[in-house]
Amino acid sequence: MSQSRDDSQHQTLPAPPVNGNWAEWAANLTVAQRESLRQFLTCDQETGFLNREQFMDLLRRELQRGRRYKRILSLAIVRVDNYETVLADKGPVGAAQLMKHAATLLLGRIRDVDAAGRYSPNELVVLLPETDGMNGAMVASRICNSITASQWTYEGETAPVPVSVGVAAFPRDGKDWADLIFWARTDLEPHPC
Repeated sequence: MSQSRDDSQHQTLPAPPVNGNWAEWAANLTVAQRESLRQFLTCDQETGFLNREQFMDLLRRELQRGRRYKRILSLAIVRVDNYETVLADKGPVGAAQLMKHAATLLLGRIRDVDAAGRYSPNELVVLLPETDGMNGAMVASRICNSITASQWTYEGETAPVPVSVGVAAFPRDGKDWADLIFWARTDLEPHPC
């Protein structure tokens, strides 16, 4: 379920149809163009992770599965704490590079069955199926340590990347997505890494 993006495979899409016939337009796309369009519609363009809508859809489905089959899962939120400062100092391009840096390091610390998404401009989320709260906290700690130990370089300047992580587990901390997001975000505040 984890995601990555290969920019070398980006395919240019044809111009929109002048006659409004989107079905014909879509039917004439190559396989590579269809994949490029799918990536554009489902993934965050800066990190390559699932966009918020797609991640939330996946989280809802996993929670339904968890309730039905009595399975556990954890949700981790990783907040890049200096995002606003970088946005103000370096602009949107610098902030995008910062999030891409954090996302790359995060991706190296999760399993193939885990899913990562972009929840807000400065927050990444990770869905950890079959993972209880204690093991979810261990994964979040590894992610945190990996990112905070790194140095982010932009326009010749290097800087640390401070992050905070929060974890919530299903069913321990809540029965629906809103509960999990709330408790994971609540866990962010007293536990910066």
